Amino acid sequence: MDEAVLRAQKWVNATYLRNNGYAEIAEDGITGQNTVKALTIALQLELGIQGANGTFGPATEKLCPSLSKNANAAPSNTVRILQHGLFCKGYSPAGVTGIFGDNTENAIKQIQRDAGLTQNGIVTPLIFKTILNTDPLILAPDGDAQIRYIQQHLNNKYNAYFGIIPCNGKYERNTNKALIYALQAEEGLKVGTANGSFGPTTQQLCPVLSMEDAEPKPAFVKILKYALKCNGMAISSFDETFDEETKNCIIRFQEFLVLPEKNGVANLDVWLSLLTSKGNTNRPVSGCDCATVITEENVSVLVKNGYRFIGRYLTGRYKLSQKEIAILSTNHIRIFPIFQRSGEGISATSVGYFTISQAENDANDAIMAALQLGFPSGTIIYFAVDYDAYDIQVTNVLIPFFQKLSEMFRHKSFCGYKIGIYGPRNVCTRISQLGYAISSFVSDMSTGYSGNLGYAMPFNWIFDQVVTTVISDPDTGKSIEIDKDAVRGMDAGEEFIADYLGQISFEEAHKRALSLTSDFEGGQGYKNIAGNGDGQGLSLGIIQFNIGRETLQPLFSDIIAENKEIVLETLGETKTAQIEHMLTLSSEQQLNWAISVNDGNNKILDEWKTALLALCDTPEFCAIQDKYVEDYKQHAIAKCNTLFGGFSTCRAYAFMFDYSVQRGRFKPSDADIIEAQITENMTELERLNIIAEFYCSRGAGGCTRRMCIAKGTGIVYGSTIDISTYGIDDRIIYNMPPSSTNSSDNESN
Repeated sequence: MDEAVLRAQKWVNATYLRNNGYAEIAEDGITGQNTVKALTIALQLELGIQGANGTFGPATEKLCPSLSKNANAAPSNTVRILQHGLFCKGYSPAGVTGIFGDNTENAIKQIQRDAGLTQNGIVTPLIFKTILNTDPLILAPDGDAQIRYIQQHLNNKYNAYFGIIPCNGKYERNTNKALIYALQAEEGLKVGTANGSFGPTTQQLCPVLSMEDAEPKPAFVKILKYALKCNGMAISSFDETFDEETKNCIIRFQEFLVLPEKNGVANLDVWLSLLTSKGNTNRPVSGCDCATVITEENVSVLVKNGYRFIGRYLTGRYKLSQKEIAILSTNHIRIFPIFQRSGEGISATSVGYFTISQAENDANDAIMAALQLGFPSGTIIYFAVDYDAYDIQVTNVLIPFFQKLSEMFRHKSFCGYKIGIYGPRNVCTRISQLGYAISSFVSDMSTGYSGNLGYAMPFNWIFDQVVTTVISDPDTGKSIEIDKDAVRGMDAGEEFIADYLGQISFEEAHKRALSLTSDFEGGQGYKNIAGNGDGQGLSLGIIQFNIGRETLQPLFSDIIAENKEIVLETLGETKTAQIEHMLTLSSEQQLNWAISVNDGNNKILDEWKTALLALCDTPEFCAIQDKYVEDYKQHAIAKCNTLFGGFSTCRAYAFMFDYSVQRGRFKPSDADIIEAQITENMTELERLNIIAEFYCSRGAGGCTRRMCIAKGTGIVYGSTIDISTYGIDDRIIYNMPPSSTNSSDNESN
């Protein structure tokens, strides 16, 4: 609480409460919009303005007097309002006397200095308006001194066009518009004609600047350098000379924005990209996104217009299909997947959508949709923030949302998918800086968004959405409405291998099999955990390694040997010591220890559950889990290559992998019985059903899992499972690995 602000609040309430149009404000000593609005209403009442509303607009500016030292000997409320306003702004006139003396004059000079103005101590209507708002004039802790210099210079030279902008060293909307006003002023547009928008007249009058200019344009060069700095380009001097450094700086900017020319000339493309989010919408680009389904009939529209990248939706009414993937791949058009719900009663178009539970649902649904469509490991999925998110919403809502998304993806990192973000510049930058998105798809065509205007392009942008347009194929008459997207990096998007459409790589088949089995085991990826309900004491991790079958102990041994400090950090000294001691015991004693960390309902005790899940959340322990999954993978490969006539489909591999995880090897006696039921002309699917039905007839554990895979759907542990949602089907694995020498499957389990 600020005592001076509290005094201002008490004074303005006591003085004006009975006046029409004034509403009492909280007396909390906190400067904010309510306090400065109350002081502005007070000024309007002193000026005799009818309908005082607290907005310092044209009528208030017109009637507001200029004040200076000793202009009036008698105390006045107008000067008291000024002095209270100074205190609320953070400047001290030494007291509230109602008389404009030396101390008040000195405070005004400090404000003028901080705003970049001539320090004459005179309060013009412009200065009064600056005092009665919350715009900062001092360098923010995270501000840039060079940008503050730019803001001060713009105020000094061009304030007649736009007033006084903040001078906190942070590039934002007001600074961006001030730069456009400055450009318009130098183009010759008068106050009242210039509007701070980069429209047709501004574009027509915009100069082309280069080192070869016969007639120097020093004022334009200075504005150009200001704009380059505000857009994140390093530049050492703001003089009026277009030198080699300026040229190289423009080239870096042209390369970063993927502009058509990279020649160091500040042409219209450069000016528009510096001062508007969407840049020149007529520039050629190679990417697009659309809601239209691409078919054999309209794909030529994309091809003939030079589009090589397309963004399509994973879910909803406009979702991508495998048939569409085949068409796009055949025409060598790469796909970048977008996740944005539509037609489901909820949408990422308002802040209310972005809850923690929604993040969990979106992560799971996006991963499942990408698996089903066959997107390979490494694919970046762009999650949409399709509204004008204010900075405070980014802090309080969107960051927690993407933090949860990141956590969910980390739990299922074996799928290999990565998080990208679609949204305004500020949203993309802040989420990416925290590491919650690997790349950005920027909604720059939404030029009015508060998160676009006055923000530099995100450092990790890959796609930049600039305008909605309609493109056509003149030969067929077909047309498509698209959003044009600039593309940075020729490896953007995913290219499906046309020769193998209808088939699948082993790497992708294994990813899908592991995802299905992991969900069977608990659905939490690397953070699956279970107690002694199945008699195994403690089960943990992606495929529920457990104490009873002695599959978890090697993981504990490895993490302690390789990264004991991580174990200590997550489990603490006491629990770490207990696990180390447990590893020295007999198998029976180890199982008894595991049972001891269960409660009476065979659930892991909360303190142990929290600690073990924290360990599972570390990349190091996830990597160890991956290492031991490899053994089960090799056994599944051996089963596919050597048993029951051989198997080569994605479904069969998923079947054999899940069997290996839960039951291990086939017993020779069981294998003989199954082999006797198989005839030479049976399909893989028929053979899988014989195996599944054999074990179901024996009441074997996990038989519903194998039957579900063989049949395609089924109820497993009370949940209905459809394997097609994992992208598991009867596609041939075109590169099934050979069996390793130590993965023979002909021995008894």
